[in-house]
Amino acid sequence: MARYVALILVCTGITSISGLFLFNCTQEENIGSPIPVPDQKNKEKDCDMIETLAFSPDYTLMLTGNYDNNAYLWDLANRKILQVFSGHKDSVVSVAFSYDGKKVLTGGADGKAILWDAYSGKKLATLHMEEYDEKVTAVAFSPDNSRLFTGSGGHVIFWNASTGSEIDTFANGSYTHFWEVTSIICSPDGKTLLVGGSKSINEIKTFGGVISRTFDGHDQEILCMAISQDRKRILTGSLDETAILWDAETGDILRKFSGIMAPVISVAFSSDRLKVVTGDRENKIKLWDVLTGEEERMFSGRYGGYVIYVAISPDDSKILSFTQDQKILIWDVATGASTLFFDGRKKEFCYVGEAKTDGGKPTVWDLSQRLFDFSSKMFPNFDEKPRQKNNTDH
Repeated sequence: MARYVALILVCTGITSISGLFLFNCTQEENIGSPIPVPDQKNKEKDCDMIETLAFSPDYTLMLTGNYDNNAYLWDLANRKILQVFSGHKDSVVSVAFSYDGKKVLTGGADGKAILWDAYSGKKLATLHMEEYDEKVTAVAFSPDNSRLFTGSGGHVIFWNASTGSEIDTFANGSYTHFWEVTSIICSPDGKTLLVGGSKSINEIKTFGGVISRTFDGHDQEILCMAISQDRKRILTGSLDETAILWDAETGDILRKFSGIMAPVISVAFSSDRLKVVTGDRENKIKLWDVLTGEEERMFSGRYGGYVIYVAISPDDSKILSFTQDQKILIWDVATGASTLFFDGRKKEFCYVGEAKTDGGKPTVWDLSQRLFDFSSKMFPNFDEKPRQKNNTDH
C-alpha cells in the first residue's frame, strides 16, 4: 500500500469553483498552484444544509436530502452533482435508493414522498394522502421495487410503485405503536417490514398491514435501525442511550450495548458481524465487540453535532460518519485518526492522498478508492444507452 503523506486536496467551493489546491495539513499552507476542474455552472448551486443522506448499494453515489427542499445525487469519484431532484415544498428529511440503484425515493416535511428515476432525474410518482399530511420521516423500497413504504407520524403506508396509489396503511390513532416512524426495513422476500419508532421493533406484514410480532427490549423509542448483510441480525439504537443486537429470526436479544451516555441515532454492522458502530447525540462514535459487548474504541472531538450516519468500509478498516455540522469524516479504525471527506457547509470534497506528478503538474491520488471503493464508473449496473443531457446538465 502506498505511503500516506500529509497532503490534502481542497476544493474552493462548488458554487463558484475555480480550482483545487494542495495544502500541507500540518502547517495549513498552500503548497501548489490551482488544479483546474470543470465548471459546474448553475448545476451546482447552493445546496443549503443537508438534513439526511444515503449511499447507493455500490457506494459510487450519495443522495442527500436538503433544507432547500431539494435532493441531490452526487458522483463520489468525480466530486460533482449528477442530478437535482426538485419537487418538494419543504425540506427533504428522508431518502433511499432502490436495491438496484436505478431509482430513488425522497420524503419531505411537506407530507409527500416522490419516486424518481436516478438515471434521468424524471419524477415517476408523487405519494401523498391528505389525512396523513405529516412529514415523511422514513422511506424504503421492496427488494423487487414493486412496492414503496413511507412513515409519517404514527402511520406506515404501503404504495404501488407503478401507479403511486395506496395499497394499505398501518395506523394507530393513539400513537401507542409509533410516536414517529424513524426507520423501515423490508424483508428479502418483501412480505414483512421492520419498523422503528416505538420502544419495540414492530414486524408488519406487507399484505394486511398488521403487526405479526414485536421485538421488546428498549425502555424508550427506537431512533435508528440496521440489518446485517446476511439479514440474520438487527441492530437498533434508542433514546434510552443503548443499542441492542437482535436475532432477526427469533427476535431474541443477543447483546445489549450500554454506557453510551447519549441517545443513539445511527448504527452500522461490520461485514463480518463481529463489530458494530454507534453514533450518538454527543458527537461520539463507538466501535463495539459483538462477542464481549465491550467498547473497543471511541472516535470523537474533531467536529460537533449529532452523528447522523455511520457506515463501515467493506474491509472493516475505516468508519464513515456524517455529523450535524455537515462534515463527512473517514476514521481509521486502527489509529482513530480522521480525514475530512466532505464539507456540506462549503459544498467541498476533500481527499487525503500522496502527491504525484503528471507531465510536471501536481495531482493528488484519490484515497477514497481504497476506503469505500468509490468507483469512477457512474452507473455500473445499467445496460441502457448513455443518458441524454437534461436541464440539470452543464
